[in-house]
Amino acid sequence: MLLAAVLPGAGISAFAAVLEVNPSGVLQGAAGRAKSEINGVYRTVQEAVDAAGNMDTIIILPGTYREPVDTYGKVLYIEGTDRDACVLCWSAFDYEAPPLEMARGSLKNMTLHAMAAGEEGTYGKSYAMHVDFDEAADCALYCENVTFINDYHQTVGIGLRPGSVVDFYNCELRAAGGQSALYVHDWEAAPEAVEGDQLLMLRSCTLVNNSDTQPTILLQSQEILPGAAQVLFSDNAVANVSEGGPEISMMLYPGREALGGGYLGGADWTLSVFSSGNSVPAMNHPLAAQYLAKAAQESAKGSNAQSPAQQVQKAGAADAQPGHGVLVDGGLQLHEH
Repeated sequence: MLLAAVLPGAGISAFAAVLEVNPSGVLQGAAGRAKSEINGVYRTVQEAVDAAGNMDTIIILPGTYREPVDTYGKVLYIEGTDRDACVLCWSAFDYEAPPLEMARGSLKNMTLHAMAAGEEGTYGKSYAMHVDFDEAADCALYCENVTFINDYHQTVGIGLRPGSVVDFYNCELRAAGGQSALYVHDWEAAPEAVEGDQLLMLRSCTLVNNSDTQPTILLQSQEILPGAAQVLFSDNAVANVSEGGPEISMMLYPGREALGGGYLGGADWTLSVFSSGNSVPAMNHPLAAQYLAKAAQESAKGSNAQSPAQQVQKAGAADAQPGHGVLVDGGLQLHEH
């Protein structure tokens, strides 16, 4: 599915630029685009990010790009041409410079690798991708067909924000260093919290780690009611290959009083009723079959019916407000923020 750039109060934009990243620096044209459609060619991903405008597309050609990339301040669509051959890698030892910092837009068809190399930075170890900007509020990030690898630390780290949607589809998260493959915490905002205001989706993904103590998926709760974070798990394979190692667990923020209830004991978190088909029983909602059957019946009545994933989003998310992400045919249609 293609991602359409939608401006507030306007139709589909035809003015977003397309930039190409190629180690040779020679324009080739890629992803079905003629050379005349490319607005610039760059040797590094960060150079293309710096040159790109809001809502631009960056096409990455095969190569190993050894650099940390930071997309702060922009909504970008970053797309590799080959999942295994388009590799972005950097040290796993510098929290402030992971292979990718990104909070809005989309990432497709690439491998991100945080390597056990270099010296540890001031703030400790890094993720392969870090999603933790305040600008993520009321915005969406969609990752499809991406492999995330970390040799030393947690593979992907996410800090949700009010109104944010983070969606992984057909991705692989591998933690090779004894840590979690995915770490997610909710937003600390008691006065503004709205139930289900933050949404994490994992769909048709594979997550693997190897640890006696660290779960494959680690969620963290601020313990501030109402429960603002919701998770939708669908058809995921999750494995901790260490015998007896946990696969998913909830951790409370240090110093917070446990309020009880909530998903896995985290008062801030709820599990979507559409969560089903996962290898770990705790990731499947007991009423999922009932709700999915109802959704299928509604869908059969007309093309305007919402999919299960759309139904779990807050009612206002489909209003095409600036910055919101709306699910369309399994992907996200993004709006400028």
